[in-house]
Parts: sequence; C-alpha cells; structure tokens
Amino acid sequence: MTDLVRLAAAGPGALLIVDDVHEADESSLRLLHYLARSCATDRLMLVLAHRRQPVTAAFEDIRASLLGRGGAVELPVVSLDRSATGAPSPATRTVLEHVAVAGTAFDTDEFLALSGQPQDAAFDCLDAALAALVVERARAGRASPTAACTAR
Repeated sequence: MTDLVRLAAAGPGALLIVDDVHEADESSLRLLHYLARSCATDRLMLVLAHRRQPVTAAFEDIRASLLGRGGAVELPVVSLDRSATGAPSPATRTVLEHVAVAGTAFDTDEFLALSGQPQDAAFDCLDAALAALVVERARAGRASPTAACTAR
C-alpha cells in the first residue's frame, strides 16, 4: 500500500482524503496510522475528516499518536450558515469557465483574450479568483487552476 501511495505522490505530490474516519474499524485506523507515519517524508497530504463524537479508544490512541509526534495538525471546522456556503460570484465563474480551455496554466494575455470581458472587468475577475484561491500565481508569472477550480 505504501509503495502505491509513494508512487502516486512522486512528482507534484498527492492528496488522499478519507471522510468519516470516526466510523472506521480498528484495522482501517491502524492502516491509516501506518500510512501517515510511513509516508511522512513523501509529498503526501493525508486528510482524515471525522466528527468528535462518538469515537473509539483506538481512534483516540491513533489521533493522539499522530498529533503527539508532530505528524498531524488538527484543523477544527465549524458549521457554516447559508450565506457562507454560497457559490462564488457568477461573473467570475463564467469567466473561469471560458479561460479553462487554455488548460492548466495561462498567462494574463490569454486570460484577457479568453475571458470575453473588458480589461478592467477581466482583471477584477482574476483578482477575485486569486483571492478565493481558485487560481494561484506561478513562479514565471503564469497562473494555474488549483484542485478547487477543477472540482467545481
């Protein structure tokens, strides 16, 4: 299992998300613990989502082990209200849908040409996308979509 995950993480890295870990049996929890510890030096992000209640003793032991060794970071998530879960500005989304034909990377000239918007409006949409972390600036001045952009 670790060899497969290491192979997937080679290069740009890998993200493995496991939801409802609080419902996992002890064997599955131990496998996740082993995977987290074995791949600690690889380009792997392992996201284990769980509720705080109810949890088993095995779950608490593994959670405490990962947190105690610095192999994990706890990020509590609070409930979101209706306004916090709204979709991004429709204008920005529409522009990004047009620009997506450029592939995984684009420069500002391509963004302007594909956006179908006047320059000021296009740059407002690009700024909004950057602020929302939907696109990120590349080192060479090019922007590339993140997973959040491709998942929507």
